[in-house]
Amino acid sequence: MVKATHGTYNNTVPKAEMCLWEEQWLYCASQLSQWDVLSDFGKLVDNYEILLDSLWKQPDWAYLKDNVIPKAQVEETPKLRIIQAYFSLHEKNTNGVGDAENIVGKGVDLALEQWWQLPEMSIHARIPLLQQFQQLVEVQESARVIIDIANGNKLSGNSSVGVHGGLYADLKDILETWRLRTPNDWDNMSVWYDLLQWRNEMYNAVIDAFKEFANTNSQLHHLGYRDKAWNVNKLAHIARKQGLHDVCVTVLEKCTATLPWKCRRLLLR
Repeated sequence: MVKATHGTYNNTVPKAEMCLWEEQWLYCASQLSQWDVLSDFGKLVDNYEILLDSLWKQPDWAYLKDNVIPKAQVEETPKLRIIQAYFSLHEKNTNGVGDAENIVGKGVDLALEQWWQLPEMSIHARIPLLQQFQQLVEVQESARVIIDIANGNKLSGNSSVGVHGGLYADLKDILETWRLRTPNDWDNMSVWYDLLQWRNEMYNAVIDAFKEFANTNSQLHHLGYRDKAWNVNKLAHIARKQGLHDVCVTVLEKCTATLPWKCRRLLLR
């Protein structure tokens, strides 16, 4: 595929057919969640669109920061804005919240512009935009999670009420909403992966925020572990339900190897 992209593959296959092969291969790799393969391919052919889409899912934020974002010249799309917003929040502190909110606003404008360009009766053509709207909403909710954790930690340091009282209510509501708001079972695997992989990043933030709460508030301490285990299990379940058994096994093996032991225990229940 690399040779074909560089034009050094000598055969009688027309260029149009070769482009179709590449398009279908990229689609299949994304549905099989082969993000490491796609990122390697993107690096070899200097395709920044592929790199932007695959690196954050591994995740490899350092390579994105140093080698992709400064050089990438790609079309302004809602998807690009979503990835840029993810990058602003990936350090999981309040410094990137303002940038993320501005980027989300631009992403919503782009999505609405594309929406109104579609014919009135094009229902199926609007589905990808609806999925992107959900991602944009969840970026905003992720920013609220980060702010709620930061504010709650300040207050809980001054009073025991912060640990046992009504703090972190926004965080709990958002995490509960995420469990209830999932794609359709028949939606493409890449749709599920995009959504749940970012949630994984936020569950890691919750785990880090409450890792010292084991003795003072076990419910908060286990909050991130519980939801991350559910997230991994849900993604593997959808892969199996869609007949992607290799993807199911890969998700479980990869996530089980990197999950904290408490999360692995919850996953096995």
